[in-house]
Amino acid sequence: MIMLQRLWTFILVTAWCLVPPFTKNGSPCAGTAASVGSRGPGGVQRDLAPLARFLSCPESGVDHNGELSLFIPHCPALAGPLLLFRLKRTGFSLCRALIREGGILLSARR
Repeated sequence: MIMLQRLWTFILVTAWCLVPPFTKNGSPCAGTAASVGSRGPGGVQRDLAPLARFLSCPESGVDHNGELSLFIPHCPALAGPLLLFRLKRTGFSLCRALIREGGILLSARR
């Protein structure tokens, strides 16, 4: 079951890094994520709306110092370069993707 979760997360991260999901009104940074698949293979129910919101508008995860720190659970290491690509493309610097037990820890600075 964990393998299916990791595969499903990798597929969604890959798709959303290349083509970010949009919100209901068409703007990538307003409101909540549009209807994104929250039911993975095998009927695994997961709430992936926060991840979709972050990938469509990475500024939503920045603190008052301009630093970003985000842990993505069940995300395989192979998705790290895709996440770094998305962060760099949206204007972040000092981007790092650290592989931790159970997922990837992203850190960046604006």
